[in-house]
Amino acid sequence: MRSLTASFRTFSIGSVAVICLASALGCSTGRKYEGASFPVEGALRWKDGSDAGDLGGGTLELESAAKSVIKIPIAADGTFTRDERLPAGKYRARVSAPPPRPDDEYDMDAKFQKFETSGLTVTVGDEEQQRISLTLTRTAKKNRQ
Repeated sequence: MRSLTASFRTFSIGSVAVICLASALGCSTGRKYEGASFPVEGALRWKDGSDAGDLGGGTLELESAAKSVIKIPIAADGTFTRDERLPAGKYRARVSAPPPRPDDEYDMDAKFQKFETSGLTVTVGDEEQQRISLTLTRTAKKNRQ
């Protein structure tokens, strides 16, 4: 009976050792950048390929899965940069345009002003440096004479 008990103890200690070793090494989720954070930069472009510079002074807003919103200012040439790092993950995006100018011929399509309708998403963490390009549509201004 002693040898059966000794064998069981050896088996149990061995099993515990394997579990502890596996825990110490960690299990790979296949997500290289999980838990990391990255600086983000990019540009807004109109569907025709031109820079969305007329959105300068507005903000690009990113909403995380936890519903926190990060605001990134849009420069006069339609580019944006956030030096403060963003956690890896998928974000919904929307654009808050600056007040319209009287000489603007076009308005940004209103659907880009809401997370629910914009269709814009950004994934942070699939590259070391996050370079994002978002394409927007615009409509001719009404009341244009």
